[in-house]
Amino acid sequence: MLMVLGFMAISIPIVTGYLAFTGTLSKDSAVKTKILTSQYASKGCSQYAAWKLNNEPGYADGLVEGDNLLLFDGCTITINKPSVVMVAQEVAYADVALVLDVSGSVDDVELEALKDAANDIVDRFSLPTTEGRVAIGVTRFRGSYQIVQGMTDVDLHGTSEPLHIAINGLLQGGPGLDEGTNLVAGLQGGGATYASGLGDRIDPPYPVPNIMVLITDGNDSEGNGIDDIIAASTASGAEVFAIGVGNGVNTGTINAVASQPSNTHAFTTNSYGALDAIIDDIVAAVFGAAGMGTLFTITSVSADGTVVVSQVLIPPA
Repeated sequence: MLMVLGFMAISIPIVTGYLAFTGTLSKDSAVKTKILTSQYASKGCSQYAAWKLNNEPGYADGLVEGDNLLLFDGCTITINKPSVVMVAQEVAYADVALVLDVSGSVDDVELEALKDAANDIVDRFSLPTTEGRVAIGVTRFRGSYQIVQGMTDVDLHGTSEPLHIAINGLLQGGPGLDEGTNLVAGLQGGGATYASGLGDRIDPPYPVPNIMVLITDGNDSEGNGIDDIIAASTASGAEVFAIGVGNGVNTGTINAVASQPSNTHAFTTNSYGALDAIIDDIVAAVFGAAGMGTLFTITSVSADGTVVVSQVLIPPA
């Protein structure tokens, strides 16, 4: 993911991937330099710096913290590399809805593993800041849904505790809910979660993506077809990650719940105890969508004295 933000009168568009072939050339190659010069002369020196940060292997990691000098096509370019941790605090925004299937088929042992997984997700999204850049809500469902904890700031200073209490208080069989497994209701509950608690943040300094993580052990038993499930997933307004647990889960159903492409949003596993590896993938994807990473500031000064300042966000490896 490459995010470029213009800060002066000249806007800097996102550098696209059609130049990726030049990455096969060596860093010091005169041929590569000639190609890049011709490609970027009309586009601006800031874009050249952005391309190097995002595409040249090892370049971003090799920069020292503070100002780094780069010369290109008559421009003097300064690339400022801040602390990765501080940048993550500044730009990490996400509203995450955890939607958990507590239908009667989830036995006590499986429920404890589900709780462990949900608690792990909360902890993994907890940043070392008191400003609540990431918010999480928890919704349970079976034949119907209930929001058990509205959107709540998460950090490493105790504000995540209500989420852990809500998760640890989940009961086998989901008492108080309609019987069955209604995936449409689960998706509707996830969508409603964003308006609960602190509410859906729509105008912060950085865009806030709505992320849903739905974990279920079964297929829909309420007569909802694939088209109904896809429509509910889309209507939620969220990027949906779906995890199906157990031998009886239908892959097609999980794909319908999940956003596209399904190979990065739909997961199946035989047991709740095997959720850790899937959570790793989801957390990494959410951090990328939330704007996690190092925010490099690029200042270029051309031969005629024109100054352009932009920023490039490089997600963590």
